[in-house]
Amino acid sequence: MVKKPVKLILISFLLSALLLGGCWDVQDIEERSIATLVALDKTEDGYRFFVEFAEPSGGGSESAGGSKYVYHQGKGKNFAEARAALDNKAKNPIYLGAVNAVVVTKRMAYYGIKEYMYRLREINDYRKVVDIFVIDCEPEELALLGKGETSVGKTIEDTMKTLVKSGGRMYDRSNLGFILESLASPCKSFLLPCVSIKENSIAVAGFYVFNDGVCVGVLGAEESWGMQLFNQKKSERYYTAPIGGDEATVRLALKKKKVEPSFENGRIGFLISVEFYAVLAYVTEEIEFDAQLTEELKRNLEHRIAEDIARAVYDSQKVYRTDYMSFCIPFRIKYPVEFREMDWHGAFPDADITIEVAVNLDVEGEPDFIPQYEF
Repeated sequence: MVKKPVKLILISFLLSALLLGGCWDVQDIEERSIATLVALDKTEDGYRFFVEFAEPSGGGSESAGGSKYVYHQGKGKNFAEARAALDNKAKNPIYLGAVNAVVVTKRMAYYGIKEYMYRLREINDYRKVVDIFVIDCEPEELALLGKGETSVGKTIEDTMKTLVKSGGRMYDRSNLGFILESLASPCKSFLLPCVSIKENSIAVAGFYVFNDGVCVGVLGAEESWGMQLFNQKKSERYYTAPIGGDEATVRLALKKKKVEPSFENGRIGFLISVEFYAVLAYVTEEIEFDAQLTEELKRNLEHRIAEDIARAVYDSQKVYRTDYMSFCIPFRIKYPVEFREMDWHGAFPDADITIEVAVNLDVEGEPDFIPQYEF
C-alpha cells in the first residue's frame, strides 16, 4: 500500500474545506445589491455617492411602480463616511463588479479625482476596464433619464462603445486602468469624456482635461476633432473640405501614424507624420473630377487635417499646458536618460512640433449621395 505524503493529504483537506465552506463564504449574487452606475459629487462639507442598483429578480422594489432600477445616495465628510451612509440604505451588501460606468460631477472634476481613483484601485470588486466620465448635469437627472425601467449605467456604456466602434468617434482611453497608469507616469495628463443629456438621451459634449487628477479646462466637441484624429487607434469619419466654390465630403480613415521625437541642444522636437485614406462620399453639386480637381481636393483635405491637428497641439501646449496627447511616451522611449533628468510638465509646452499629412484620395468610388438624382 502506497502512503500519501503528509503535505499532499493536508493540501487535499484544505481544498475540501474551502469548497465545502463556500469559497470563503462568498455570498450568492442574488443576496447582494448590484450597483450598475456610481456617481460621485463634491458637496460643501464632503462627498456624496449617488448609485443606481438593479433589483434582483423576484425582489421587491423600493421605488414606485415596481421599477427595475432604484437609486440611493450617501453623504459624508470623507469617502468612507459617504460609503458607510450608502451601505446603510442598501438592503444587502453592495456588489460593484457589475458597474457599467463611474461618473463624477463637474464640481468633483475641478476639485480633483486622484484620491478617488486610488480608492477604486483598492476595491477588488471594481473592474479595471470600467470607464470614468464627467457629467454636466446633476446626478438626479440621470435617474430621471432611465425612469427606473432601464439602466442608465448600461446606456452610458453602450453609447460610448458605439461611438468608439463607429469609426473611433470617441476618445477610448478613459477607463480606470489607463487613468491610474497616467497618474503614475510623469505626464499625469488624461481626458475624460463629458456626458450630457440632450433630448432625453445620452450625448458627448466634449472632453474634460485633467492634469494630476484635477480638471484644468474643457475641450468642446468641435475643438476635439484634431485630438481625436491624432489620438485614436482607429479613426474613421466623414470629413469635409472645399473644392472649387463647393464642398466635398469624404469618408476618411487613418492608415498610418508616426511620432518621431528629437532632442538637440536641449530643445525638444517632434515630427508628426499621418497618412489617411479618403473615399469621396458626396458633393454639394455634381462634379466631374479630373486630375486637377482631384489634386485640389487632396491638398485641401491635407491642409484642413493639418490645421485641426495643429489646433489640438496648440491647445495642449499653450492653452492647457499639459500633455494629454501623450507625446511623453515616444520621447521617453527614445531618450530615457534625458527624460528622467527633465521636468516634462515644464518643458513640453515649448517643444517644437511639425505636422506632415498625406491623403490617398479615391474619387471614383461609389458616392453616398448624388445631389441631382437623390433626395
